[in-house]
Amino acid sequence: MGATSGGVVPQSKTRKWAESGIVRAGLVPHGTGRRASGVVCTRGVQPPRRYGAILFVLLGAACNERALDRAKRADAGPLPIDVELLAQEARQKKLDQQPDTQQGIRQILREAVLAEARRGLPAPADIPQDEVRAYFESHRADFREPERRRVAHIVVKDKETAQKVLALAKKANARDWGELFQKHSLDAPKKGTQGPPLELAGDLGIVGPLGDARGDNPRVPPEVRAAVFEIGAIGEVLGRAVEAEGGYHVVRMVGKSDAHERTLTDADRSIRVAILQAKIAEREKTLEIELRKQFAVTIDEQALAKVEVPPAAPPDAKKR
Repeated sequence: MGATSGGVVPQSKTRKWAESGIVRAGLVPHGTGRRASGVVCTRGVQPPRRYGAILFVLLGAACNERALDRAKRADAGPLPIDVELLAQEARQKKLDQQPDTQQGIRQILREAVLAEARRGLPAPADIPQDEVRAYFESHRADFREPERRRVAHIVVKDKETAQKVLALAKKANARDWGELFQKHSLDAPKKGTQGPPLELAGDLGIVGPLGDARGDNPRVPPEVRAAVFEIGAIGEVLGRAVEAEGGYHVVRMVGKSDAHERTLTDADRSIRVAILQAKIAEREKTLEIELRKQFAVTIDEQALAKVEVPPAAPPDAKKR
C-alpha cells in the first residue's frame, strides 16, 4: 500500500486515507504555491495500519512547518515526507505537547476505542426480521401518529385591536390574511425587511394535541396550540381571540394531517436503525463501566460549579 521511494501517492489513495486522519494531519502539503496531486515520499509511506493514526497527528505540525519554509522558496516543489524522521522531529520540538495535537490524539483514541467496542455489530439490513417484528409489537404506540395541524397567527397587544383584526380575518382569503399580518402583528417583519410570501404570513408550524410530546412546538404557546384544534376546517379562523404570553392571538388553521398508524413495512428501516443504536449504546455503556473499574475518575465539583453555561436563546416567536 505504500509508495516507492520518490513516488507520488495518488489522490484516490489520499482520499481513502482521509478517513484515518492522514490528509487532515497535514500530510498533503499546504502553502507550497502549487496544486499538489498527492504526497511525495522519500521512503514508502504506509497508512495508519502500520504507523498508527496517532503518529500521523504528530506529523501534522512538523509537515506544516516544513511546508511554510518551502513556500518561501520560489523553486520549491511538493514537500518530501519521511514519516519516521518527521515523527522524531515532532517529538523533539515537543509538538506532541501542543493542545491541538493532544486534542487530536484524544479524539483518535476515543474513536478507536469506540470502533473496537462496536466491532461485530450487524448492519441494519442484517438484523433478523423476527427481532424487527418484536420491536414493532412492543413499541406500537411509537408508530401511532396523532392528528397534526398547522397554525398561523396574528398577535396584537390588546383585546380591542384583536377584535377588529378578528372581524377582518374571518372574511379574508390567504393573501388578505397576509396583509393583515403585516399591518397588525407584533412579530411582522420590519419595514424594508424581506418576509415570507403573504400566503405564509404568521405561520408558526405544525403542532399535535396537548399532551402529545412529539407534537410540541416551542414557537406555539399552549393556549394557541389547544385553540387550533377547535377550528373546523383548513383556512378557517377561530371565532375568538386567544390570550397568551402577554398578547392576543387571532388563530388560523392552514394545514392538517389525519391521525394514522404506521405499518411494519413503513417502519422497517427506522426500527432497524433504532435496534442498532440501542446495541451501540449498550456496548458503549459496558465499555464505560469496564474503564471506570480500571481507571479512577474524580470529578472536581468546585471547578465544575464555576463553569458558566450561556442561557438558551428565546424562541423566535417570543422576540417581539
